[in-house]
Amino acid sequence: MVFGLFSSKLSVGLEKRGREYFPGELVKGHLKLSTLKEVKARGVKVQIRCVEWMNPKKDGGKEEEGKEILLWEKEKTLGKAHKYSAGEWKFEFALPKNALPSIIPEPCKKDANEGAGLKWYIRGHMDIPNGIDMHAYKQFFVY
Repeated sequence: MVFGLFSSKLSVGLEKRGREYFPGELVKGHLKLSTLKEVKARGVKVQIRCVEWMNPKKDGGKEEEGKEILLWEKEKTLGKAHKYSAGEWKFEFALPKNALPSIIPEPCKKDANEGAGLKWYIRGHMDIPNGIDMHAYKQFFVY
């Protein structure tokens, strides 16, 4: 996310290169703030989420919007109200032992965004007072 005259970016990195995990495994990573100027924030959080997503097929009639249904979520607070300089926060989450596997539909030739599936991702969030919040996402796969 870039805002104002100063370039600030929030990003998520995972320790495991392949981004492939099994139920019960630890997901370790970091949330990184890159900025040229201090960023005033009410807080910094990271979440791990499992969502079912659906993008209906468009058949020339009324278009429907895609939906996401939250199936599972855990959240950790990494920082409180503060002025933040560039830096990073480490995090780790244990996947549930009964974690549902990722479901990624075959890309269809006509529209790769049609269909439904189950996805897991890490979401970083920095709450900016009187401004646009910063977000970062990193999808990973559970088998």
